[in-house]
Amino acid sequence: MKYLIIIWISLFSSLSYGFEFKTPDYLSLQTGGYTGFATLGVGYKLNNIWDLETQMGYTPYSLGGIDITTFDLKVRWYHSKLILDDNMLLLGYFSSTFLYSNDKDMFVVLPAKYPRKYYDPSAIRWLFTFGSMFQIHDKYSFYIDYSYTDVELTKYYNNYEYLSLQNLGSIGLGIKYKIK
Repeated sequence: MKYLIIIWISLFSSLSYGFEFKTPDYLSLQTGGYTGFATLGVGYKLNNIWDLETQMGYTPYSLGGIDITTFDLKVRWYHSKLILDDNMLLLGYFSSTFLYSNDKDMFVVLPAKYPRKYYDPSAIRWLFTFGSMFQIHDKYSFYIDYSYTDVELTKYYNNYEYLSLQNLGSIGLGIKYKIK
């Protein structure tokens, strides 16, 4: 576990090899959206429409039946902006997230006890998310989003007569705090 935390913390310094390390532009705190009960992250504003964020989440045994730690890398695209006044914006966005769950019952490589191709890897998921963000004074942002996993979207595509997108997915709530 401690090695995964070290890898997560050093992610951006390793990505910056040969470049000057950049201090994160914002901190984020989130709950839900498949990332965990409590999720802490750092993010970089790449330009006016793109963000790159990494997060570490945790769900305790008392809430999930097992302790689950997650690590993710998220790319967020802001597709629309509504200016409410000089200090308030409403932003619409889509994001794509690669999520890794560190849990003894999840796996990256299929365990030998299962037949070949019996299960897909369960520890790594791709999330597709859409949401809205309310930004105040260019310092605080509050957001609500809705995420679907790759497995849910595949099941829906293959069984759309029997499944509803309303019965799949997870709601996430969060706050971003600009530190620069």
